[in-house]
Amino acid sequence: MEEKLIPLAIGTLLGGLGGVFSLHYKLRVETKGKINIALFHLLEVWSLLGTVSAAQSEIFFNKLFEQFKLRFPKENLTEADMENMKIGAAKVVPVLMGAQSLGDDFYLDKYTAAVNDLAEIYPVQAFELNRNQALIRFLKGMDSFLITEEITESDRILVEGMTNLFQGDSLVEFENDLISLSKKSGLGNQIAVRRYVNRVKNRIQNIPESVFSEYIERVFAPMVQAHYDGLGIENPNNIDKA
Repeated sequence: MEEKLIPLAIGTLLGGLGGVFSLHYKLRVETKGKINIALFHLLEVWSLLGTVSAAQSEIFFNKLFEQFKLRFPKENLTEADMENMKIGAAKVVPVLMGAQSLGDDFYLDKYTAAVNDLAEIYPVQAFELNRNQALIRFLKGMDSFLITEEITESDRILVEGMTNLFQGDSLVEFENDLISLSKKSGLGNQIAVRRYVNRVKNRIQNIPESVFSEYIERVFAPMVQAHYDGLGIENPNNIDKA
């Protein structure tokens, strides 16, 4: 009788261990899945931030101004015109580069979804992301900013606040949180995320000329033409092209 109990006990033990390992594996897969989804949302947000940051840099604006002068050699921009050009760049360039809002609070929703997913498995990581209130306020304003074509006073305030965001600690904190989270997703994703972050940060060096020309044609060409049409005279910028 006892001899029969030993194989039975061993079988029960092994079966129990198998169940434990199976449950552990399932939890690991579910946890990694939530991390990857959160990473996906946060990388979308990072793409927007990197693009807008690039569009607000002096390097970008100098290139944009050079292209503008080539396209409209007869125009002299006032300080107000140049300020509107900067705001317009922040509004249009992210769309041209593939970062666009699909509705109210789109980017804020992405960020919030990532925080909520992480709260279940890594509450400290979620807390760190949630305490970055400067970034959260920026995302809330940016979502409405991207879907309106006219430049409003709220747009001016938002663009002024961009300087503080990009030069302060909020963006650095977000980058560190993103890198830290990628470590929990595995070595392959960690390397991929680091490369992507660096690529976005260096995006200003790689923006194609077509982005500048498309921005100028979409935003400024109609405005310049409408100005001369209103005066009832020929657009002098088109004379040399005739």
